[in-house]
Amino acid sequence: MLNKILEDINSLDGVRGSLIASREGLVIAHNVEPNLDVEAICAIVAMASNYEKNMVRKLENDPRTGIGDDKELIAINGDEAILAVVVEPQRASDILFRKMSDTIEGIERYMGLKGK
Repeated sequence: MLNKILEDINSLDGVRGSLIASREGLVIAHNVEPNLDVEAICAIVAMASNYEKNMVRKLENDPRTGIGDDKELIAINGDEAILAVVVEPQRASDILFRKMSDTIEGIERYMGLKGK
């Protein structure tokens, strides 16, 4: 189920990979290019999401973070999990943001983290 969710996100234009991390930075599932360090990305998104409320507000307003010359990282926080997507620069779209927002809720329901 989680792999199918990530495959669907990866099929969107400009997406180079996606992953699900715990709020503690542990890898839950991933589907990214082999040259990307999944554990490092999970640590980055967890650190950013758990940082001060100002950082979280900044990420919610513009959740893009550069992770190289040819990649940006977008993270959407759920209550207990984080969905992160690696995209080509300037390729993030409203469609991608909406898909990510809808998807994180479904992920948490599937994992039994929501609605308890």
